[in-house]
Amino acid sequence: MTRIKIVLVAFSIMAMSAMSCSKIENRTKEEADLVVYGNIYTSEKDGLHAEAFAVKDGKYIYVGDRDGARRYVGDATNVIEHPDGMIMAGCTEGHGHYITESIFKQLCYLKSESFEDCLDEIRDYYAAHKDIKQFWGYGWYEWNFSEEELENFRIELDKIIPNIPAFICDREMHQGWVNTKCLQAACIDDATTVLEGGTIYRKDGVPTGRIQDQACGYVRLKVLEPLADVSTYRKAVMDAQNNLLSMGYTNYLDAWLSYDNSPNAYSALQSVDNDGDLKINVIGCYEVDSYKIKTSEDYMRETATAVDWKGRYSSAHFTPNTIKLFADGCTESFQGYVYDAYPATGERGTKNWDNELLNQTVAYMNSKDMLVHIHSYGDAAATMVVDAFAYSADKNGKHFRNGIGHAASVIPADMDRIAKYGIGVAENFCWHNLVAAEDDVEGVGADLFYGMYPMKSFFDHGVPVSSSTDAPCSVGYPADPFGIVENMLTGINPLSPEEPRTPSECTDIDQAIASLTINGAWQLGLEDERGSISKGKYADFQIIDRDITKVEKTDVHNTVIEAVYFEGKRVI
Repeated sequence: MTRIKIVLVAFSIMAMSAMSCSKIENRTKEEADLVVYGNIYTSEKDGLHAEAFAVKDGKYIYVGDRDGARRYVGDATNVIEHPDGMIMAGCTEGHGHYITESIFKQLCYLKSESFEDCLDEIRDYYAAHKDIKQFWGYGWYEWNFSEEELENFRIELDKIIPNIPAFICDREMHQGWVNTKCLQAACIDDATTVLEGGTIYRKDGVPTGRIQDQACGYVRLKVLEPLADVSTYRKAVMDAQNNLLSMGYTNYLDAWLSYDNSPNAYSALQSVDNDGDLKINVIGCYEVDSYKIKTSEDYMRETATAVDWKGRYSSAHFTPNTIKLFADGCTESFQGYVYDAYPATGERGTKNWDNELLNQTVAYMNSKDMLVHIHSYGDAAATMVVDAFAYSADKNGKHFRNGIGHAASVIPADMDRIAKYGIGVAENFCWHNLVAAEDDVEGVGADLFYGMYPMKSFFDHGVPVSSSTDAPCSVGYPADPFGIVENMLTGINPLSPEEPRTPSECTDIDQAIASLTINGAWQLGLEDERGSISKGKYADFQIIDRDITKVEKTDVHNTVIEAVYFEGKRVI
């Protein structure tokens, strides 16, 4: 045999051997449960786009091109071709109250706007539930009522419900409408009762029945029994979950899970999860109001309860590892704690905490492996909160994924410190470009009002900011991710279009999507497991009808979700 023939024969044998090995490799390669082909937006900085991915046992085992994914297709593999639209990671709701809202829907849920119509709804509900020992309601809205009507809250409610405590939460969950029986049970008299960090509205020294912020917590937790039993909470969990999933959310921080001072919501979430029916990750917050904390014994006691509930009720998809604090009130009602006094009041709002006590409280809670999520509206409040988180990090010798809820009016210097200390930010991008009457704007101060919810500034300062809606408090503003993305791109609320007032704060599409996916997961400490389409992570994703990176900015809010998957299983 000539040398050239020998070489050709050897080459042929090698080629056949390689092909054989390739076939063996393809036969023995891990077979996927699901393979998806399409326009995939991964939310991974190192590669935002892919053509396909493969899923096995609820996790991505491959993300890349179509040819690579084909190797994972077997006889039992479910294959999805989605040539149009886009596939993206499931989103995160970084601060909401969906479960509490779902409970309220089962109680006296006010739908009317006028004062008289609300009274009729209250009257009808009470007439149909005469055996109740307390009255819970929800849904009135301050801006729909006149000042005279607000001042007559208690008088009118007493006419309908004179003999049992009545508490009706407002739509934004910061005010309460209460009757005399409720005030008496809370030992709030007609003269001098003062609560630190809360407002008891009075007329001529007499409580009007309207209370706000920490005063609501004081009355609600001191007087009232739980909103509902565990069985009712289970229904609320399922209702809230369906609502969130329908919008493409697969991670959720419930910022007020102990709203009724009971573990019933915790027990419900755990039992739903143990039954295999929780198809969303939930982080739960235990409420600690500032009026409760005067000494180290106080914050130790409250922390001990939160730690106990965390150990008792944690499950695969429910992690109650966070404590909720309130730094101040709300800017729109002149209760946010600010540097410069409000023109309307000449005062700087409500400061709920002594700085040193807040520092010590946060540091102790962190030392017991509890994260802290703090409601913050005013610019001075944000500084106080960042100071506390920085103090805790320095005292404990490590950074914690603590969070700031709302994060309104944060000054640039504090954005830099937020980035430095690895603080999570749940910003209400949905409220950017707030609309209000000119008198209200002037009362707050135009610069403060229109700069309340920054967007691009956080990204410019290196903060992995995430989106939140505070729903159901997002009255008139988008709660779904695609309405929020459009607002971030245009500075315009798609539900009530107005000219953008701060176009310099508009983000690009990658920043907007990141705030709802990988940044949201990062805020909740889930970035190694969720928030992007990446090998090794859980396969939480949604299929939508358009490529939101390419359509007109003003068309993003029209996006239709065609399917939602959680851990590789279709849930919507």
